[in-house]
Amino acid sequence: MVITNPVDAMAMICKKFSEADFVIGTGTNLESLRFRSRLAWELKVPVSKIQGWVAGEHGQSLVPLWSTAKAYGRMIDEYATSMKILFNRKEVENYIVDMAEFIVDNQGGTEWGPAASFRDIIRAIVKNTDEVLSVDLPMNFPSLPEPSYVSLPVRMGWTLGPTFYGFLSEDEKKRIEASAKTIYQTYQEALGTIGG
Repeated sequence: MVITNPVDAMAMICKKFSEADFVIGTGTNLESLRFRSRLAWELKVPVSKIQGWVAGEHGQSLVPLWSTAKAYGRMIDEYATSMKILFNRKEVENYIVDMAEFIVDNQGGTEWGPAASFRDIIRAIVKNTDEVLSVDLPMNFPSLPEPSYVSLPVRMGWTLGPTFYGFLSEDEKKRIEASAKTIYQTYQEALGTIGG
């Protein structure tokens, strides 16, 4: 389990040099928690009634998966319309991207969020909860020469899978691939500095 930033590229480095059969990174699990929290705030509902995940990079090219976002089991836009609530998707996305920098600027670093995310992932594996979390996994993309570690929602337990990739919109898939390219570039730069 890789938690060190840049976590996506570090998971790739760990896989390459450890030759371990099983390497995952914490990925966008924390961003997924922030996504649900912000949606709950926007819709004025308990966060326990919100579903939704973030994929891609743990960083600027993250991909909020609006196709997975629900409130009380209803699609977010449908629920918001029925409750006569207006919210701006771009503001929600900006919140997710900017929150880590805001915390670092105001508290000197992020500690509680990453710790809670790490705890949730480990608990899912150890207790075999079969819950869906968004973590870094290797994925093949036609535009990349080798698998890139990219976050996807996946059932977590003693085994992993399946991911939600096949159920995502075409736009979300394109954005995830673009995010994977960003991760791969960081991975290549890291390899260059360590002589890989």
